[in-house]
Amino acid sequence: MQKKISLGLLTLALIASPMLLEDSRSQDGGLPGAYLRIGAGVRGLGAGGAYVAVANDISAGYWNPAGLGLMTVPEIGGMYSLLSLDRQYNYAAGAYPLGSFGTFGVSWINYNVGNVEARNGSGTVTGELANSENALLFSFGKQVAPAFALGANAKMLFHSLAGSSASGMGFDLGARIMPSERFALGASVQNLGATLKWNTTARTESKFPTLARLGVLVKPLNMINFAADYEIIDQQKGQWHVGWEVLMSEYLNLRAGNDNGSITLGASLVNIAAVNNTLELDYGFSKDPVDQTATHRFAFLLRFRPPAYAPMPNSVIGSQKIKPLKKQPAPKFSPGKRLGIQSETFFKASIVEIRPHYWIITLGENQGLNVGMRLELFQALQENETGRAYGKAEAFEVRQRHAIIKILEPSSHVPAVGESILLKLWNTHAEN
Repeated sequence: MQKKISLGLLTLALIASPMLLEDSRSQDGGLPGAYLRIGAGVRGLGAGGAYVAVANDISAGYWNPAGLGLMTVPEIGGMYSLLSLDRQYNYAAGAYPLGSFGTFGVSWINYNVGNVEARNGSGTVTGELANSENALLFSFGKQVAPAFALGANAKMLFHSLAGSSASGMGFDLGARIMPSERFALGASVQNLGATLKWNTTARTESKFPTLARLGVLVKPLNMINFAADYEIIDQQKGQWHVGWEVLMSEYLNLRAGNDNGSITLGASLVNIAAVNNTLELDYGFSKDPVDQTATHRFAFLLRFRPPAYAPMPNSVIGSQKIKPLKKQPAPKFSPGKRLGIQSETFFKASIVEIRPHYWIITLGENQGLNVGMRLELFQALQENETGRAYGKAEAFEVRQRHAIIKILEPSSHVPAVGESILLKLWNTHAEN
């Protein structure tokens, strides 16, 4: 009789725990692996969960591993969710880009519930139950063409409940295409073949539902991102996720969204100097559908300076190959001297590819860029106004529509692939 009661409690907890966890997806909360359908990273969750076409940081390992291929510097970060009913949902990740080889990442997702009373058939309290679910994701993303990236995850799954445990594996696939600097498409499929096998006598198996997402990113202005995702679970009726992100200044981003009917809000303090690196602090708000309480999420993201590794290998611009470039030390400039501006001439360009020490750019209508020109790099705003500084460079190779610029003095700010930049002539003769 006691075995039957224990089995009943185990079954009840298996069904109930994802339902207690589920955030904005209540209709599928009873399916296995519900914690893997919540999302990871406050930036994406604050924008309504519309992040498949946007993801370009470590959280891309969850949303769309292809986005890891857009990363140019190593990153580490984590997220803590403040939930009711003794629930905890945590996330930590790190990723390291290796130039043309792609970017490798590792993510950990954890959900647990404690202090759950265990009762026997007569209702007497016999102790407490604990439930813990974990996923470890090994990710890889690569930009296989100037506007196209692919990625994949292999994930290990673990679940422990009331003295029983289960383990298994699953896979994710992702793709991202950005035909212009104002538009991008992303797609991901999660939980392919994902199954948990329990160590109980019955050797029960829990098969995770397949989750497919298709997303779009539109940038009506340089400082505004609009994104929408359509999500389908096991070929059932889909759900919409819509979000906005506004880059208010160099240090503040605001976002809002609709996560399948639930309003979300978020904010980030970005580009905080941390020694030679930059720190980002994120906050997200949403309503918990379980008890309608406020859900608060906090996250941090640390971006390191670009790593120094092998020189840039072969790359392709259009149909022409670029020969490998030899690694050369960046010139040193005397401290305490001011760099003068030689000319107010600007060249507008769009970033096609970012490699260690070199960027590949597409030139706009402005002509006259020549090999050897020294340049200051800026974010391009409206009416040719400059935003944040991206450092100093030299034109290494110039073709009709494309160019390679060598980064001489990188700044702590790194632009995104597809972003518009302004190149301003720079006089290297310092003035005292």
